[in-house]
Order: sequence, then structure tokens, then C-alpha cells
Amino acid sequence: MKSENTDPTTETVIKFRSADIPLYNDDTVRLIDESHRPLIRRLHEAFAPFQKLCPFRDAREGEERLTDTSYEDEYQKMNMILTGKVWKTMDLDTAGSLIGFGHCLNPNEILALVPFHFEILLRAEAWVWPFELVILHFCREKKQGWSDYQKAYQDTMLRQLVHDALEAIQTKFENDSEFKIHEIAPEVNEAIRDWAP
Repeated sequence: MKSENTDPTTETVIKFRSADIPLYNDDTVRLIDESHRPLIRRLHEAFAPFQKLCPFRDAREGEERLTDTSYEDEYQKMNMILTGKVWKTMDLDTAGSLIGFGHCLNPNEILALVPFHFEILLRAEAWVWPFELVILHFCREKKQGWSDYQKAYQDTMLRQLVHDALEAIQTKFENDSEFKIHEIAPEVNEAIRDWAP
């Protein structure tokens, strides 16, 4: 099923495919936690304006613009993933695939994807490694492309929503075995401090 921007999707399973990004381990994630639906809906509504600033380009446009970069392969793979996609029907499986392509997206695309990535984490049955990439995006000292998030950070409402989502993620996963094994709590705490209103 698809997400209609302001309403959380009913999609129940996504997969992080190694074919998309070699670092992925083909983890399958069940999206069964419905306890954060009001927060997810607010995130989609608040970040929706960024979608109007970045309609998805077609694959040929991406090829012409990106072939001279040092990340050519990643850019081409990302454009293949996005071919035929529109924001109104963006699905969480595609959004999950894009978690590892932050360096290939423009700032408005990155911000438009924020609610989709938070929805995945807030509805996930358990913690998997790619989620750490989402959290690192919000740690100011660790994120090289931090300027991509300045528009959200400088907006009082968006900053509060990101902070609320990070706190909900911390509470949700604090007893998760994988979350503990990989010692993610300090990174989440750092991001919460960075985004404190």
C-alpha cells in the first residue's frame, strides 16, 4: 500500500536489499506498531511542503546531471529506484531503500523523506542496522551534510516534531536486543540533545 503524504500507510513489510546498497543485509522489517500514528501523521503534514520543492526527476535527467560525480554508480542506482515515483504515492519500501542514499539527494528531497523514515522506525517491530543511518543524520557533530537539515532545525515546529520523534524512538527501542548490542542509545541521546527546542 502507498502513503498519501498526511496519512500513515498500511504497508506491513519492507526489505533493506543488499542489491540496492551492499551494506544492507537483506533485513525484512515488519511494520506492526500502530501506537505512534498521531505523531506520524503530524510529521507527514509538517514536512509535506518540501515535496512541492522537489518533484522527482526521471532517470534520463539524472544520468545527464550526475555522471561526472565521484558517486556515479550510487546516483544511477538511486535514479533507477525513483523512476516513475511521485510523492503522493511514495511507498515505505522505496523510502527505506533511500536511507543509504542521503549523499545522492538534494536538501529538499532529504527533508521530504524525513517523515517516511521516521514512520518506518516508529512502526517497526524491531531494530535493524540501517536505522542507525537515520539517527546519525540528526547528530550535528557526526553528520557531514548537516546543512541539509538547517531548514528543519531553524523552524520551531519542525524542530519540535523531530525532537518528539527521536524521543519516541528512544523509548520504543530501549529494551530491543539489537539496539542494545550495537549501542545506539548514545547516538539517539545525542540527536535528542541537538534537536531540543
